[in-house]
Amino acid sequence: MGNEGGKYQELVKRQQMEKIDGDQDDPINMQKAKEEDEEAIAERCRLISDAQAVVDAKRMHIFLCHSNTNHH
Repeated sequence: MGNEGGKYQELVKRQQMEKIDGDQDDPINMQKAKEEDEEAIAERCRLISDAQAVVDAKRMHIFLCHSNTNHH
């Protein structure tokens, strides 16, 4: 039985690999993957931009606080 289970697992694994290989060549799946990549890149850019805005605001706050203490 153990040998039969091993053969079954190998067959399932082979079918999964064939499906993955077949999916990679499918234009619809390739387009979907491209769109998902573009969405992920846009989201990362937005997050980086938001983080940079926070850093800039903190720097401006520090600058303004520092310049106000020097003038008094």
